[in-house]
Amino acid sequence: MSSYSLRLIAGLRPLVLSATVLTAAFAVEAGGPAAALSDLREQLKLGQQPDPTTVMADIAGEHGKAAAKSIVASMARKISSGAYDFTVLDDRVIDDCGLVILRESKSDGSNRTLAYHYLKQDSWKALPLGVNDPRVTELSPEHRQRFTELSQWYAQRKREIEKTVSVPPTPTPIPTPTPPSNPTSLTLVSENSTLVTANAEEPDVEDPFLKGNIHVEPWTEIQRRSSFNGYLPSAMSIPAGHFHYHIVHVGKEAYYTDYGSNLLGLDDSVIIGIELGYGITKNLDVSLQRQNGHELSIQGSTKTVSFDYYDLLFRWHALDQLTGPLSGIADVGFIAGITRYQRNHGTSDYSLNFGAMVERNFLWDRLRLGTGIVHAGLSSFEAANDRGPENKPFPDENWSVAPEDIPEESTTSVPINIKIAIDARWQVYAEFIIPIAGYSTDIAPTATYGLRLNGNTHEYSFFVSNTPNASFTSSITGGASELTNLPFFGFNISAHL
Repeated sequence: MSSYSLRLIAGLRPLVLSATVLTAAFAVEAGGPAAALSDLREQLKLGQQPDPTTVMADIAGEHGKAAAKSIVASMARKISSGAYDFTVLDDRVIDDCGLVILRESKSDGSNRTLAYHYLKQDSWKALPLGVNDPRVTELSPEHRQRFTELSQWYAQRKREIEKTVSVPPTPTPIPTPTPPSNPTSLTLVSENSTLVTANAEEPDVEDPFLKGNIHVEPWTEIQRRSSFNGYLPSAMSIPAGHFHYHIVHVGKEAYYTDYGSNLLGLDDSVIIGIELGYGITKNLDVSLQRQNGHELSIQGSTKTVSFDYYDLLFRWHALDQLTGPLSGIADVGFIAGITRYQRNHGTSDYSLNFGAMVERNFLWDRLRLGTGIVHAGLSSFEAANDRGPENKPFPDENWSVAPEDIPEESTTSVPINIKIAIDARWQVYAEFIIPIAGYSTDIAPTATYGLRLNGNTHEYSFFVSNTPNASFTSSITGGASELTNLPFFGFNISAHL
């Protein structure tokens, strides 16, 4: 055999090995999720556009249907125009969960490797939303564990694929002084469009799922999902398996008092509430909020008695405006729980609380209105420093109150909530809580006006109010000043984890 033939065989050997690896690696199982995606491609190539519900999994009600319709329509439009195509490379199945690896190619010459998650329902169907999307609550912990394992496999498999998928090297023009390229060097296109040689190590792009796969929420959903409207809880529950915390800080002195030494009334005599919530199921959550109280006047006590509020609330999101058999009506939530007035000395008091909230989006989700009814079996009121009524006395403090002035123990109120989206991130809101039975300050309803910045995971609110009361049992008893006088400044921070 001539030396030329030996050199030719040596030069072809890497290409033969690559072809062998590709043939073995990219064989897909008939009837599996890869076959389902290949069938979809063939339909789109023929100009057919299937019903999205036949190729996309139903995992998030109207959200999932809208996403599925958009995905299928976009793929059909791009493939029919020749601007886009893809090749199915590999798949893997764990029970009823699957993952398909494909290679996208566009008319501008760019390409990338990516993966689709699949779920076996009546057939293999793609997930239209991210696995960790908070709205995808139909997935069980077992499903999420399988998808985690599949994503770990994909991270390794992708590196193998990128080392075998190649594009021909660009010939070097003869007139240019640039040295000719190595004819045996394969050029790869990585996901971030960086060209690397086959002998070089490709930059590792970590799978977003392995980094936590934080899904970027549509701004309309960010506005809708707020767990608090103002002082009171909203109708929306925390997604299953997720945590939520809420911190509220409001001054008991007017924000325009002592500018030099008491910034916006937040330096001295403040109310601070800290809440932690958890989504137990898709529509049920639990939260515990602690707020500082005041000193009590207990007859015969030789110690200074004070207390803190502990609000334990359960919330059931019974109806969803966007999903479910009665979708399109409203979001309806029911709340029930207890408040423990935890004393440092003596016997603590309790209040049995419950309520219902009804909220709905209008005007293309720019406007959200809500109302309902709330009740506290033993309501309270924290006095402001320079205006309004005194602290509402507890039953064992009535010795110091004239019989005709002893307040009723309970309070029932009607909240009214208004939210207006300025743009995708900013929102203005107002909350009014109108006492209709039981104890009331008899001055005005509780009124709060605020500006909220909505992020993907956090919310930041700045507000003015006519009461510094932030707990469930104290915020429903009315304002310390008239509706036209809003002297108390506050802020709160919320996070969805």
